Amino acid sequence: MKKKKKLLEQFGSLKYFDKKIDSLFKVIFGNSNNKDVAISLVKAVLPEEEEIKNLTFHDLEIRTNSNFNPEKRGITVDINAEDIDNNKFYIIEMQIHEVPDLLGRAELSTSRIFDSLYTKNESVTLKKKIYSINFLYYDMFPEDKDYYHHIYPHEFNKKNVSIPFKDTVVIELKKFNKKFEETQFVESKINKEILEKFDESQINKELEKSDISQKDKELLLSEKKKRRIVERQLWFAFLSKINTLYKEPSSIDRSKYFSLKRKIKIKKKNDSQNQENVDKNQKKEDKMKEVVIYIENEISEELFKFLIKVGPIRKALELCVNLSENDIEKYVSDVDDHTGLLSQIDEKNKVIEEQRETIKEQRGKLDEKDKVIEEKDEIIEELQNIVNELKRDNNESNNNENNKKIKI
Repeated sequence: MKKKKKLLEQFGSLKYFDKKIDSLFKVIFGNSNNKDVAISLVKAVLPEEEEIKNLTFHDLEIRTNSNFNPEKRGITVDINAEDIDNNKFYIIEMQIHEVPDLLGRAELSTSRIFDSLYTKNESVTLKKKIYSINFLYYDMFPEDKDYYHHIYPHEFNKKNVSIPFKDTVVIELKKFNKKFEETQFVESKINKEILEKFDESQINKELEKSDISQKDKELLLSEKKKRRIVERQLWFAFLSKINTLYKEPSSIDRSKYFSLKRKIKIKKKNDSQNQENVDKNQKKEDKMKEVVIYIENEISEELFKFLIKVGPIRKALELCVNLSENDIEKYVSDVDDHTGLLSQIDEKNKVIEEQRETIKEQRGKLDEKDKVIEEKDEIIEELQNIVNELKRDNNESNNNENNKKIKI
């Protein structure tokens, strides 16, 4: 209780970080020391009837079974975890930018895991189930009002048919953020009661009692389901309601913004643009660049009180508050190098600057042409004046001749 109160007191000065940036997402959800946080997130995403007991984290690069094709390229994911007790794998991805053919990529990564498990003992392999969980901060299905999609294979003219070994879940966080009625959520007495009455561990302990009646069991299962739905909304709010800005905010109210300035190394990238494969010999050529990013906190104090009622979310918030210097450095590098947004802005600014130079050069050429035209106009005007003067002299001469003739 004291811990919650202290965290609440610090709320006004907390340095929030955008969990959608890969490096921080992995610090919070991909660390074996914080597996309870990842387990809670996965539970929130899974259908209510699905259970998860434990998580073991695996290598982020998923390769095909070397017995089949050792040359085949691996796929790198954000989180690759396994619930050994339940025979389930979880591939978790966070995508800020639109990914072409995301469902195809999800299919490929789940198939790679299945392929890597495949052995002569087929019965063991076929009992495994692989979830591809994809958090997106863009609208993948803009025409669909829902933000949560559990995708199954579909047989034409018949109902959905599930392939036994895989499921794909897509969560559109941006859409959730627009739809989430924060005021309505925090003012709901039911939500408050659900979070304060039980936590999941208490419910599970009650369910394990041998003398529990069927009626009590059903009530507890109902409470468990309700809590998971509430926690799902809180997890999605936690992920979606803090955003990184890539230029200085123009808003008069800057209390929501936290700026972060760091000097980071801009490394030379190879042809594949894979920063991890950069030759170590190139380190001498690394250049330093100063990066400023702005973090916008859209979490109200009322919503924050709800977030810290869920132990794993509270722990995730504490991880954000207590980021090490190395984690912050990596986070800022990821904002620039991994997401590429600042680099894109720099590139756009460079293009704009080049266009300005071109326009300036063209204006210079036009000015030169205008000057030549002006000089030519002056010459033409001068020649016209001479012609007019000659005509006038010629007219005067003709008039004098005519006058002489008249006199004679």
